Amino acid sequence: MRAVVVESVVERKTPGLPRFLVVPSAAVEKWQLAGTTVVEARLNDVDLGRRSLKHWGARDCWFIDLTAKQCSAAEVDTGDRVRLQLRLASTAPPDELSALIASDPSARSVWEGFSPARRRQLSEHVRSARRPETRLRRAKLGLLGR
Repeated sequence: MRAVVVESVVERKTPGLPRFLVVPSAAVEKWQLAGTTVVEARLNDVDLGRRSLKHWGARDCWFIDLTAKQCSAAEVDTGDRVRLQLRLASTAPPDELSALIASDPSARSVWEGFSPARRRQLSEHVRSARRPETRLRRAKLGLLGR
């Protein structure tokens, strides 16, 4: 699916909270989102990696949080107008998690009992590890508790 590009303003409710960007519902309407969705994001052509796009029901829009490190890398601050590019990220579990689910009936049973949100959370936690050994360890811990 093609990327969505929106102009937005870096916002922050209070200094103690992360900055965020609002994405109008109309901009992602064609994606037919049902809840929090993982996207690959770029801010002013700086790669933000995989981010959670969350629905903001009270404002009928979506938003993504920005870390201080991401704001620094993109050279943006609260109040700055920015260009945000979003693309739907793969929802497939990482290879190590998929292999564990396929090879271990106990792991498969636990995985099947998870809600979509819990599956997404574990997949992202496993995927964020740099080394295959760490990804496998996280997959085992998340599904088998060991």
